[in-house]
Amino acid sequence: MKRALLAIVGAFMIVVGLGVGGVGGSLAFLSGPDGVVSADAGRVSGNGYALVFNEFTINTVGDPTTVRQFAEFELGATSLTGKDIFMGIAPAAQVNEYLELSARDVVSDLTDGTARVVPIPGKSVPATPADQKFWTAQAQGADPKISLAQSGDDQTLVIMNAVPEPQVTVDVTLGLTSPAIFPVGLGLLILGVLIFVLGVWLLIRAIRAGRRSDPPAPTDGPSTSAMADYQPGPQVVVPPAAPQTVVLPTPEHAQVSSPPTQG
Repeated sequence: MKRALLAIVGAFMIVVGLGVGGVGGSLAFLSGPDGVVSADAGRVSGNGYALVFNEFTINTVGDPTTVRQFAEFELGATSLTGKDIFMGIAPAAQVNEYLELSARDVVSDLTDGTARVVPIPGKSVPATPADQKFWTAQAQGADPKISLAQSGDDQTLVIMNAVPEPQVTVDVTLGLTSPAIFPVGLGLLILGVLIFVLGVWLLIRAIRAGRRSDPPAPTDGPSTSAMADYQPGPQVVVPPAAPQTVVLPTPEHAQVSSPPTQG
């Protein structure tokens, strides 16, 4: 019973150790010492002057305010047209006023690499976005990144060409930066290795206990170990016995008895 319990616990700890170590190693590898983890959110394209993400916010596990105390979210966009692009976050009312007469594309449900884009027609060319004063956060370039600390239900994200032109096509990436990611990943990796080693040790103990408890197999003759330990002594050569001479009495010494006479 004890051997079976050791084997079960050891196997379970090996599986747990592999899982914990794998998660920790992945976190440490993906983030690196700088603690940045990024993932592709998908490709978004529109024929208007701007891509508009209404009520832009980040869904997190737990309270977003609490999460942001330990991590910073950022959004990146890579231009696929070779033009510099502009990214900005601003109150929805001011964005609507800015793009009211311009063609734009409203983006929603950016999940699993796909997005739903609804075009809104317009005829006027918007003013240069970087010259506007209402942005709460902004970035510009071929591969800009913007902090999402100001994102929320009343905020709108705008992505457009830095020099306003129709046709905006970008690859969007979502990143998370936290100084705790790398240490946590490294700690989980070390913990997983320790659990794995302890599980292997318990499994080896169970195997050895099973070998000690197994009865020896019956044998019909001397044991193999006894025969293996037998060492023959030195051989002694016995010379053949010398022939012995038998001396018989001579006739003169022989006594002859006469046969009894009959009377």
